[in-house]
Amino acid sequence: MAVMQINAEFSRIKEDELKKSSSTKITKEITKEITKEIKKHMKNNPEITAKELAILCETNQDTIQYRIKIMRTNKEIKRVGSTKSGYWVVLK
Repeated sequence: MAVMQINAEFSRIKEDELKKSSSTKITKEITKEITKEIKKHMKNNPEITAKELAILCETNQDTIQYRIKIMRTNKEIKRVGSTKSGYWVVLK
């Protein structure tokens, strides 16, 4: 009886791990797609705002600002000039 309980518990744990792994892969794919979209729009319109990006990417502005922060840290993009009159440069 103890062996069956251990096997059932092991199966449940493995199932949970697979679900988490699957959702992590999906999240990474979505993140990559949003990042590509942001870069594409920045190349087409370097003066674009985070608000405009959020509308075009069909996500919220917080997500865009977070992705921009990550891309700046990774030296994928940079901002030239001020917040209002500057423009984006896509480096990678």
